[in-house]
Amino acid sequence: MESTSVHQLQQRCRLLPCDRCGYDLRGRQVGESCPECGWSIDCALPAWWDDALLVRMAFWARFAAIPCWLLLLVPLYFVFGVTSRISSSSLAQTAIIFQVLMPIQVLSQLLAVLVIEDRRFGSERSWLLFWAAVARAAAFGLAALLLFVVHLLQTDALLIPAIIAYFTLPILAIGADIVTVRVFASLSKEARPLLGSTRRFGARAARVALWVVYPLLIVPYMG
Repeated sequence: MESTSVHQLQQRCRLLPCDRCGYDLRGRQVGESCPECGWSIDCALPAWWDDALLVRMAFWARFAAIPCWLLLLVPLYFVFGVTSRISSSSLAQTAIIFQVLMPIQVLSQLLAVLVIEDRRFGSERSWLLFWAAVARAAAFGLAALLLFVVHLLQTDALLIPAIIAYFTLPILAIGADIVTVRVFASLSKEARPLLGSTRRFGARAARVALWVVYPLLIVPYMG
């Protein structure tokens, strides 16, 4: 949104929920008071609605999305290998591709979230975004380290801990993802009156798609 449009919105009306109590202030004038809690309506937009921040969020969101789209090609490659009757090597090749792309995806999402995180989101949301991103990266890092140690030592002593970690660490990563999604969903809710229908639908579709992907994280050879 251009700066002039932002300025016009600030002068015209309050489009978003009350900053204090969440009451719907749609259509009320800047300078009026919230009928629910009495908060003085001083701005039509949330504190984080800034041109530079919006551009930064858009760029890094696209940056983090690239390895995600590439990861979606991994199962397609495996299916292609099976249907082409080269299945003896398809699983091994798919595993190699996945092992290369997955760290890239994890690191790119960590970097993107840390860059996007802004104090204007509010202290609670900023705190949640930061620690969810760190926890997700740590979960995948620990899982990779454990798999490496198990492969290196080739001992049954680590089999039980490896199985426990195999299911526990992805669940931790999923929990971190859910926290991150909820934070961005709250930002999307605040900006909903200012977003076009296409963008609103895209955000909702992305959240639904995550619930389709999550179960695959704990399925052997699929996650």
